[in-house]
Amino acid sequence: MPRSRYPLLADGTPVVAWLAFASACVPSSTSLETTRRLPSEPRRADAVAVDPTSRPPLPRATANVADRVVTLRAPLGVEAAKRTVRRFFEAVSTEDVGALGTLTSPTAVHSGLRNGADDRLQNFGFLWRQRFAKLDYTELDPATVYREADLETFEARHASELPPELRAAAVGETLDPDDVIVRVRILGQGGATERLFGDSMTFWLRRDDDRYVVTRLAEALPL
Repeated sequence: MPRSRYPLLADGTPVVAWLAFASACVPSSTSLETTRRLPSEPRRADAVAVDPTSRPPLPRATANVADRVVTLRAPLGVEAAKRTVRRFFEAVSTEDVGALGTLTSPTAVHSGLRNGADDRLQNFGFLWRQRFAKLDYTELDPATVYREADLETFEARHASELPPELRAAAVGETLDPDDVIVRVRILGQGGATERLFGDSMTFWLRRDDDRYVVTRLAEALPL
């Protein structure tokens, strides 16, 4: 009879077999959850904690390196300012007060310029309602009032380059970096027998979303 490699108990049972039997009889300290039926709904992925998305900073016209993360607005360009001026004269030619209101800021003012100085400031809408009541602009052809190629445009960021008369007219006016100033040389009165405009009209235009609106109109009046 061959001899066993493992130690034997007194009754001849190998020690290894006895240990396996004993360990199987020891109750487990943890119970395993079991089920006889699998869930019918599709399995969902485990939830993952993520950082909430932060809002980008409000857009602005300028920034510097110290500001770190900024949102810059794309410039509209002077063509957008010229478009507002063109629509102004179109609204005047139809005496459309409502259309003028959409082209101006709520606090827009009109001033008369004499010798480069403000004559007086008036509410923009009120002044043009008065003009429409006294003068006839309906025969006016906007194409004959000025030449768009002759428009003078100035950006507020180059305020130091403004002509002296415009700097004088802008006294007390707060300029934003996006502001544009457009000066119109009036060529004619459209065949009207009465004078409808001054010698020139200068528009202070401020960005409003994707367009420019008039915040101030200075009109060079004859002496």
